Amino acid sequence: MTEIIQHNPQELNNLTTEIYLGAIIHYLGAHKIHTIEELLQRHDNNAEMAWREISCNPDAQQSIRTIISLLEQYQIRVVHRDSPEFPSQLKMLPNAPLALFIQGNISLLSSVAIAIVGTRKISEYGKRVTQQFGRDLASTGLTIISGLAYGVDSVAHQSCLDAGGKTVAVLGSGCSREALYPKAHAQLAAKIIESGGCIVSEYPPDMHAAQYTFPQRNRIIAGLAGATLITEADIKSGSIITGKLALEYGRDIFAVPGSIYSIQSRGTHYLIAQGAYPATSSQEIIERLGFVPKNIPGEVASIALSPVEQIIINNLTSTQEALHIDQIIANSRQPAQEIMTAVSMLEIQGLVTNLGGNRFVLK
Repeated sequence: MTEIIQHNPQELNNLTTEIYLGAIIHYLGAHKIHTIEELLQRHDNNAEMAWREISCNPDAQQSIRTIISLLEQYQIRVVHRDSPEFPSQLKMLPNAPLALFIQGNISLLSSVAIAIVGTRKISEYGKRVTQQFGRDLASTGLTIISGLAYGVDSVAHQSCLDAGGKTVAVLGSGCSREALYPKAHAQLAAKIIESGGCIVSEYPPDMHAAQYTFPQRNRIIAGLAGATLITEADIKSGSIITGKLALEYGRDIFAVPGSIYSIQSRGTHYLIAQGAYPATSSQEIIERLGFVPKNIPGEVASIALSPVEQIIINNLTSTQEALHIDQIIANSRQPAQEIMTAVSMLEIQGLVTNLGGNRFVLK
């Protein structure tokens, strides 16, 4: 349990605006945004005066003590929507959060960023795709935003860190050690902070995740990022919600094509049909965003090929003509599904090109 620092009633006066605002949200509940807004409006958005209206309640007194303790312990900032530090791209949204609880490098919330999200049930293909895009895009200087969930989210964060980049995790829970979800990613969250990254939530630090908090979290991911990339997702994945929101907000959305036989690619194919850009290389995304990279992805590091990918490269190197996918499968003597997955990876890595009709050449 979090240790609660004891304060006398007199010491609860003349505290910072952040503490009063955090206490109001903690006491009334983050989901009661209209109630909180009405309370603040009655006092011209003066959080201290709004707090005094409810401070006679013993539970409210406990809330402010809890908030003081948690903000101190975890070095969390509370930033109101009207603050100049609140991300402008998020403030524009019709359903923007009233406030954000922020741990770490707050400046990242105003940086050029792309969200990378997807399924929790990640396949080997999805993992490799996410690693490739995560490393490449982070290496250019883009901030990577994701949701710290299992699967694509955690791979995106880790790949960014591996490339020496900066990443932002948007939570569906509070930021405290006791509330952070999933608990298995507490170490990853700590690495994000230590590496100059940022943890963000609209919920008080000790609030645990609930079913409704994750869709709410998704709108913040889509709102913070200039673009969203879905690397792998089933049609029912929460990341499809993020993608749809990004489209509604007028942001660019990219989706990685996958096998037509894969359940985990049905969502990305659906988004492409709805207007998402098919993403086959990081360079395509960078050019679409008009971002000037610090490094060119292809020059960041040499690409390590799997044995099957190397077989395909050898096949294409041995001829000056384009090879049909059926010919590549026949030449390689490998399972057709493995070949098709490997060819898709080589396209994403920028090593082969589809000339149409499933005819491939080296790039």
